[in-house]
Amino acid sequence: MLEEGVEAALECLGPTLKDDHTNLLLLVDQFEELFRFGQDSIETQGAGTQAATRRAEAEAFVDLLLQLASRDRLPVYCVITMRSDFIGDCDAFTGLPQAINRGQFLVPRLTRVQRREAITGPVHLTGERIAPRLVDRLLNERLDTRDDLPILQHVLMRCWDAWSEHSAASPDGPHDQGPIDLRHYEQIQTIRGAPGIQ
Repeated sequence: MLEEGVEAALECLGPTLKDDHTNLLLLVDQFEELFRFGQDSIETQGAGTQAATRRAEAEAFVDLLLQLASRDRLPVYCVITMRSDFIGDCDAFTGLPQAINRGQFLVPRLTRVQRREAITGPVHLTGERIAPRLVDRLLNERLDTRDDLPILQHVLMRCWDAWSEHSAASPDGPHDQGPIDLRHYEQIQTIRGAPGIQ
């Protein structure tokens, strides 16, 4: 679709949406990753054709989203989520700032109770446990950004991975290993040093 453009996407989606009389919602979570797309190759291999290719792919992706969302003949809606400190980077893509201005919604900061739910809820949905002392530590962490929810999400995912690896290696099985705890948090170098957090 990126190579053939919006018409190829419309050909693919058109019959399904018209026959079913449904809407299509495209959700792009962590859109800010697009701004870093290709940065690893630029830093390790130097700016060259690969960097230019990745830039062109990013532009094509944004253009496809914008064109799909602006077509009247098909009910396609696009939602992107990103950290607010990346809003200024949107001007790197033609038409993106204007589209964002038409439908921007800033998520308010979470209260302490809401943050607790964001920490414990996903773990409880799996039937597993998280140690209260880890929950308290995460609640008390202070970051130098207003967008701490995506960072908290990333840290919790890495804690889950550390707990899962430890549980998988145990002969007693995962349910006998106890809750996700401070040792898993410290294993991933805490919220201050966990890989992937900038």
